[in-house]
Amino acid sequence: MSDTTGPETTDNTLNLVAFAGSFREGSFNRAALRAAIDNAPTGVKITEIDIRDVPFYDGDVENAGDPSSVKRLKNAVRASDGLLIFTPEYNGGSSAVAKNAIDWLSRDVDGTGSPLSGKAVAIAAATPGGRGAPEARAHLIHVIGFMTDRLFMETLGIKSVYEKVDEQNRLTDEATVADLTGWLERFRDHVSGPHEDHEAA
Repeated sequence: MSDTTGPETTDNTLNLVAFAGSFREGSFNRAALRAAIDNAPTGVKITEIDIRDVPFYDGDVENAGDPSSVKRLKNAVRASDGLLIFTPEYNGGSSAVAKNAIDWLSRDVDGTGSPLSGKAVAIAAATPGGRGAPEARAHLIHVIGFMTDRLFMETLGIKSVYEKVDEQNRLTDEATVADLTGWLERFRDHVSGPHEDHEAA
């Protein structure tokens, strides 16, 4: 798990984990994830999970025992209060990297079920395009909807993201950061509140 975390926590802090479905050094979705960490709302700490060393799902590998990177991923998600996924859109769907992490997370752990079972999950997508990657977000809503009854149905799309980051690939557009922060606040309320869905974005 990455050392990139948000503010100090208290006993009442919600501990969220997040991963970006892109390995690219200048990933816009990692920029959005790190902006989420930096702008975590009151009562929330966000920790990035690095999934770059998670292998593609293989039943033979699983039968031999989960690799250490997969164990770290599953343990981090299970121990968290909720999961944030930031995905690019590739060819009308989410990235293979994001889907692969979800495939591993869908699997049973030592007879205790999937780490995603009953887990609050939220989905965001940052894209250079002008539509906010609606197909990628809808794809993951469809996939994860089979795994948890606590899926946050209000997804976040960040469009034309190349106009909203600086030379260090930091998300700096004030309106976009405000939208991100508001979305995180609503997810915080979803995590800490009764199990009920929000309207889809």
